[in-house]
Amino acid sequence: MLTGIEFEQKFVLDLRKCNQIGSELSVLCLQRDHTVTGIRQFYTKNGERFRSSQMIGAPKFVKETKKSIKIGTVYSISTECETEITETEFEEGWEKNKNRRLQKSRFTMPGRYPDHHVMVDFFYTQNPQYLGISSQPSHIYAIIAEAETMLTAETKELHLEFQLPIYLEKHILKVVNDSDPDMKIFKSTNMVDLPENIDLVERAISSLYEPL
Repeated sequence: MLTGIEFEQKFVLDLRKCNQIGSELSVLCLQRDHTVTGIRQFYTKNGERFRSSQMIGAPKFVKETKKSIKIGTVYSISTECETEITETEFEEGWEKNKNRRLQKSRFTMPGRYPDHHVMVDFFYTQNPQYLGISSQPSHIYAIIAEAETMLTAETKELHLEFQLPIYLEKHILKVVNDSDPDMKIFKSTNMVDLPENIDLVERAISSLYEPL
């Protein structure tokens, strides 16, 4: 089922401030309009995206199909179709697509406009080679924020000026230009939980730091 046309702007946040950003967002989650969700996600060879998300209660399992609309904008534009699937379907796909899957913690909050939603994703791996002697259960390799809005039959307002809330703006390293080939590394399909992908993502983020 076509859910609408999605307009989305990505922002790379400062990984060096991971603990600070996480703490600030965790405090905000005590408010009713801020939530945190655990997500598992994988992709198939034909580009379909499958996602399991759990906040409170039973997890939700969906299949998403996105088709990009390329017109040279900084933000991405795509049609989006979403279908609910069973837990069994998801788990079977999760096992079959071990090289195309990822895990993240997602904080969701209102944007600056009534039609905007903001999500902050902490991409993490539990691969022992990134944990070393640390007692941490996981290693966070990227923090990506997204501001998005949807055009549907019910849309009354559509704002295409994408900004993060003020409390997140100070942590922005880079506004991702969707039309820039060098920014493809920050597409979720390239940020899967594989050592070679994680290393590329971390190097790309490090290159954004200002020299001392």
